[in-house]
Amino acid sequence: MPNFSGRFPALASRDFSIFWVGQFISLIGTWMQNTTQPYLAYRLTGRPLNLGIIGFAATLPTLILALPGGVLVEHLDKRKTVIIMQTIMMIQALILAFLTLTGIIQIWHIMILAFVLGAANAIEITARQAMLIELVGKPALPSAPISGHYKASPPSAACSSAGWRKPGTFRSPR
Repeated sequence: MPNFSGRFPALASRDFSIFWVGQFISLIGTWMQNTTQPYLAYRLTGRPLNLGIIGFAATLPTLILALPGGVLVEHLDKRKTVIIMQTIMMIQALILAFLTLTGIIQIWHIMILAFVLGAANAIEITARQAMLIELVGKPALPSAPISGHYKASPPSAACSSAGWRKPGTFRSPR
């Protein structure tokens, strides 16, 4: 295994390495949800407007909560906050999967679940970014490879959702 700690001193921190791998996996799942929720809404209703409504429901919490969330996170244990928000996002994903696989999903379910995901994301992202300096220290912070998540995740979501384009995959409850 190559030694990346010379190029990325932040990876010399065991805690950061574990955190980075976990976040990489988590963010792929989040991007997959952000990609497939509007697609599911469109497949259920056939209305392009629902693509925008779901996107709005997912991003509105960031607009509302990012700034106060940053203030809140400074007074909380960042590690516990990230774990709690990740747990909320996992429960949200399991509910979405259950509703979809059982065929009882409705558009309002997707809207509420998109809002919950957006709210958890708004707090979790703030806590995660604030926690980085505690994990690696100020001198190694510029070398922390955090931007790779955003480059790998959208293609992963596209590849996984490409297999879902079979007729009847998402049934509308009628």
